[in-house]
Amino acid sequence: MGFCEKCGRPLPPDSLGCPVCGAADTAAVSGEAGGGAELNGADNPEGSPAAPLAAPAAAPPEYAGVWLRAGAYLIDILATMAPFGYLAAAVSPALSHFIYGPLVKEEQIKELAAAINSLLMIAYFAALEASAWKGSIGKKVLSLEVVTTAGERLRPVRAIIRAAVKVWLGIGFLLALFTAKKQALHDYAGETVVIKKPRRLPAGLQ
Repeated sequence: MGFCEKCGRPLPPDSLGCPVCGAADTAAVSGEAGGGAELNGADNPEGSPAAPLAAPAAAPPEYAGVWLRAGAYLIDILATMAPFGYLAAAVSPALSHFIYGPLVKEEQIKELAAAINSLLMIAYFAALEASAWKGSIGKKVLSLEVVTTAGERLRPVRAIIRAAVKVWLGIGFLLALFTAKKQALHDYAGETVVIKKPRRLPAGLQ
């Protein structure tokens, strides 16, 4: 039980003032105010940092269509035709004599040159697609990337398998017309997809 600070009379329970002299119970009033402040402080403590906003969800990848990929392949052919053709033509005569003997035929030299050229193309695609570029020169020009289905960079073995199927079974390219992620046969062999390179916004707009 409390007592009135002015007249000293006992105060009734839960009273906010003295019934005799009318003085307000300042302790009770201040206690209630303090309790409200404590509650407000517990809900939102002064000086506490605001809860961080959730990061925006990453946008799904945009898969490259057949015609865009065909354009990248055409650029690759134009970029490699002269150097690889010259190298294969220069090496195949001597190598064919070593393999077939002095009675080598012209057709055998041409077949060997074609085989050398295809191996060079496989090495070209595999090396660049497993590199930091994640794609050949043609894909780099058209802002495309080759990644695994999990969105990761290709490992060399997977890149070689993909490139070999691409060079030797080029007709499988048409499969990309009918698949949800626009995957060709060599994409399935390497467990890859071809995506449009994400555009990076300026720092102030991120």
